[in-house]
Amino acid sequence: MVEQVITGETASNTKRDVAAMLIWKLLISNCVCAVVNCVDLHIGGVFPMEAGSGGWAGGEACLPAVQIALQDVNANTNILPGYMLKLHYHNSKCQPGLAAKQMYELLYKAPTKLMLLAGCSPVTTVFAEAAPVWNLVVLSYGGSSPALSNRQRFPTLFRTHPTANMQNPTRSKFFHPIVIFPT
Repeated sequence: MVEQVITGETASNTKRDVAAMLIWKLLISNCVCAVVNCVDLHIGGVFPMEAGSGGWAGGEACLPAVQIALQDVNANTNILPGYMLKLHYHNSKCQPGLAAKQMYELLYKAPTKLMLLAGCSPVTTVFAEAAPVWNLVVLSYGGSSPALSNRQRFPTLFRTHPTANMQNPTRSKFFHPIVIFPT
């Protein structure tokens, strides 16, 4: 990167370099597993790719991020050596009923999944309530409902998104009067 600044390379060269690096990582990860005979570990996920009826379309950004993260993990031979992570996913539209059907499909269609990913709070609630029956871990990347913090109700749920309660102090500050000139 420093060399690019010194030589004055253009942004298009940088984009090309990034694309080449990603392709190289993919090739390395596939070559390593072709030689070593990697074991596939399957992850099931639902991503709200459209808002549906008042939902959240956060999957449009989260799905590509998860795919890139899995590529990075698979390309790094120091992380999970001998294993290859594979993602199987659906568009939940942030609708709990549709997501319940998709969860059933993920669980009962081969291959066996080792964990589930869920996005919005209503879908995360459905997944997290059912997951202990199958002894599955649920990772929520977007569930912010404070109800999801109940560890007795959701013992196998883990979140990467903070609970909405964490944002409440900031929200309450908006309702305090602003004093520009003290009296």
